[in-house]
Amino acid sequence: MRKGLIIMAVFAFISGCTKQLPEEYTKRSSNQEDITGKLAKYATVKLDFDRSILSDSQIQVLEKLVEASNYIDQIFWHQADHYALAIRKELEKSADPIDADYLRFMNINYCQYDRQDGNKPFIGTREKPKGAGFYPEDLTKEEFEKYIQDHPEVEEEFNKLNTVIKRSGDNLIAVPYEKEYRKYLEPASRLLAEAADLCENESLKHYLQLRSDALLAGDFFESDMAWMDLEGNLLDIVIGPIESYEDGLAGIKASYEALVLIKDPKESERFSAFKEHLGALEQHLPVSKDYKKSDVALSSSIGIFTSINRYGDSNAGTKTIAISLPNDEKVREQKGARSLQLKNVIMAKYDKILVPIAQRLIDEKQFKYVDGEAFFTNVLMHELAHPMGLNYVRGKENMTTRAGLQDAYSAIEEAKADVVGLYNIRYYVSQKLLPKDWEQKAYVTYLASIFRSVRFGASSAHGKANMLELNYLLKNRAITFDPKKGAYAVNFRRMKKVIRDLAKELLRLEGDGDFSGARAMLETYSTITPETQRSLNRLTDIPVDLVFEFPM
Repeated sequence: MRKGLIIMAVFAFISGCTKQLPEEYTKRSSNQEDITGKLAKYATVKLDFDRSILSDSQIQVLEKLVEASNYIDQIFWHQADHYALAIRKELEKSADPIDADYLRFMNINYCQYDRQDGNKPFIGTREKPKGAGFYPEDLTKEEFEKYIQDHPEVEEEFNKLNTVIKRSGDNLIAVPYEKEYRKYLEPASRLLAEAADLCENESLKHYLQLRSDALLAGDFFESDMAWMDLEGNLLDIVIGPIESYEDGLAGIKASYEALVLIKDPKESERFSAFKEHLGALEQHLPVSKDYKKSDVALSSSIGIFTSINRYGDSNAGTKTIAISLPNDEKVREQKGARSLQLKNVIMAKYDKILVPIAQRLIDEKQFKYVDGEAFFTNVLMHELAHPMGLNYVRGKENMTTRAGLQDAYSAIEEAKADVVGLYNIRYYVSQKLLPKDWEQKAYVTYLASIFRSVRFGASSAHGKANMLELNYLLKNRAITFDPKKGAYAVNFRRMKKVIRDLAKELLRLEGDGDFSGARAMLETYSTITPETQRSLNRLTDIPVDLVFEFPM
């Protein structure tokens, strides 16, 4: 069957026709072990929270936030793949117990592609389109860029984070998210407004009112600014089109997600002193002053949260453990960013994944440095490092670093946050906010965590970033590998210098908007080597990530 006829048949099915999806979309193994083995890669964790700390009205607000977030979840199904929902519906109708497992695994991935295995299809044979559900399935990056070049009047709309690209005859058109996903956004917006009406906290009320409007207007600046001003509230929600990892074609389009959170005031206060040093940290970066912000918005905050429910992109495959938002460069310039640490998720990953990995791959003499609090602190350092360096390309005030690095941005930015975060540990030790021995704990725990992230596959931004870091550190002898023991160790003497050098290069790539340099670095360092693969093969019985049971 020709591709055009297949697509017509698929759309006929989605529209309610009785025709079945073609085999290239639906074929699956009849061997139960094939799918149960994939499910076994995830450890189930039950999320919960202390209801006694919330008032009756706060519980009501929480229920509204959860209900609104369920609509956001449905949008991401459309964004992950054009046909994911149709395939899911077919599985839901099946009485075959094997299909029940396929459905469970599809619900983990939000599509028919295994996010932990290079996005290989586990249902059907069709490769995942680079543009996911944001672009026509057959659109290439070259065609997309040429169309913009030939039609400069569409450039702004086509390069927006929140437009879907479609074909209209021989033309391409940009459809705003607020139009494309209206049937989901209207009830989500209404529920946020209802939650706002129930709020006791004025800053949360104001944010929810603005975010409710923003979902339908497609302009999130004012609500992002209001989110930065939240104070005195226990409840929080991240909701809207946030990250652009799903867009493998141009790295532009943002995916919808929602996280419903409860703040831990005591833990948040414990780490509040870290934010007072953000200006000094910017000046401490290992680059010349023209790669540093001259003014740092010190309204940035650090919050420790319990994650209770999550939806869409934040719940797909690899689970988010921390957040640094907003991504809007204008907000970051004026107010900085908020760092949200999801401690219950962080510690669940440490216990169920990182410690077993460290026991297998870290040299026995250095295993004593693997530490849960160091893991938590490294995650915090990563999030604090995201806003550091330039947001706009040097000499090009209207070009963001994201636009400058294009589809290389996400991986380079994740690597920058890892490495700059690790580099900043030394500063916090010098300020006596961390103990003297913290660098050793941070380095070895980071090394074990690299293997936790590399297991996501080198196709994801985080996987590419961590593979880049590992290969760079191995090449420069900051990390050593003993093939007889099969064990990795940190060369503490060299680690400080090599981390500094790598941080400097990553900050330069972003500041210069050096797309060709970023791509060259990724091509050189971000592939999984045979040696690393052999190490990863020793971890197959350890969960790769988590699946959550939600309390609401």
